[in-house]
Amino acid sequence: SQIRELKAYALKYNLQVVDILTESKSAHYPGREVFEEMLVRIKSREANALLVWHANRIARNSKDGGEIIWLMDSGVIMQIDTPSKQYLNTPDDKFYLSLEFSMAKKSSDDLSVVVKRGIRQKYERGEYPNLAPIGYINTKINGVTNISPDPERQDLVIRVFNEYSTGKFSLGQMTDLIFTWGLRTRKGKPVSKSH
Repeated sequence: SQIRELKAYALKYNLQVVDILTESKSAHYPGREVFEEMLVRIKSREANALLVWHANRIARNSKDGGEIIWLMDSGVIMQIDTPSKQYLNTPDDKFYLSLEFSMAKKSSDDLSVVVKRGIRQKYERGEYPNLAPIGYINTKINGVTNISPDPERQDLVIRVFNEYSTGKFSLGQMTDLIFTWGLRTRKGKPVSKSH
């Protein structure tokens, strides 16, 4: 939906779009491959502006945000457009853009603290904090969410652990054996080594 609306924005304002890049990694941490590729292309003067849904799509960490502001300071990036605001290479707009990056970082940091607190509270109450692993199901008893053995899979999971504990099988061999026994994830996919 963001891409569709940004295409309409580019058409409306007659912006020449060099490429459409999407990134699945969170902007909370530096080191996103697509972001780094974009910076290389911008530094090579392939483009001089960014069109994004919101400034927080660019950066929610100080390193990446600082890099974008520096490229504006250097005249490499002339403007950043969003449907709600255009940031030009002016002192005021760069200040507002840096505020957007800082607010996005603060929001991400706050969310991280809240999630960690919630996980700690679940542990303290004796609850499992995530989706149930293979061999268990999520249950709710007296309003408390926890996990219980999966009646359909528990015997097979016990068999897997017992066989693996003998030392006769490598992890890869065990994964193959599990597949032949018919153990699957909740979504019906084969069980991987990471499971």
